[in-house]
Amino acid sequence: MDTFEINGVVTTSQIDTAIDSNPSKTGAIISPARRIIYLVRVDGTIRAPSLAKLFDKGVLLASALDPDFLSRQNPSTNGFVDMDFSVPTTDTTEYPTGLVPSRYRVRPRNTVVPADSMYTGTSAFFAAEFLLRDPRRVYQTLESRVGAGTVDNEGNTYAGVVVSIAMSGAGQAGYVVDLNGDGVTGPTLDLSATINGDVIVIDMDAGTVTKNGVDAITLMTSGTFFDIPPGSSTIGITNGTNATTTIQWRRSWTI
Repeated sequence: MDTFEINGVVTTSQIDTAIDSNPSKTGAIISPARRIIYLVRVDGTIRAPSLAKLFDKGVLLASALDPDFLSRQNPSTNGFVDMDFSVPTTDTTEYPTGLVPSRYRVRPRNTVVPADSMYTGTSAFFAAEFLLRDPRRVYQTLESRVGAGTVDNEGNTYAGVVVSIAMSGAGQAGYVVDLNGDGVTGPTLDLSATINGDVIVIDMDAGTVTKNGVDAITLMTSGTFFDIPPGSSTIGITNGTNATTTIQWRRSWTI
């Protein structure tokens, strides 16, 4: 009788697509769909041994899930923090415990204020809505490999990729990191002006390139950013002189 209780979880996706009428025939012209955000609503109950403890717990919940406070405390992420949980699965080969360690990156949509009622005694209902700017569920473990080769995304949707390049000297003008090892797709960088100790980071999801933590998008001379699809893929590296490349990703799921 002294707990925070979760009674239900409801999720909602927001899809971005453009729909126009077909100018010459019956039907419509519809653009590709992209999930842009994900909303998670958690309904619960606060239970306490006394009214005083009930109000203390309400204040605690409201302060912990206040988007203004979280934004001030986490300015580099605009208030988004990790919500870790587990999802049951029958795949005990990959997940021996029968649970998939999972993560959402969330920020409360509003301040959570428990309901006051004369009918609930020393309990109070609450509803917390969480906003996900990345609508995917991701694996808690960050997976990685050094150099070109196979990467496995055991999830069921596209996984974001971060490429870190540690330089031991001047690189080449046509450095390429690509998906499926074709030497063409993926970002092409000019690393000819780099020196020993430089670290280049390509965040495919964010669409950024940094050098020693400073924006360096001008190093990218051509190509496109990519995600890792479900299943097994091959990462290729071309013109990797003096460049040690580390690929990092998290397997991802639609929900």
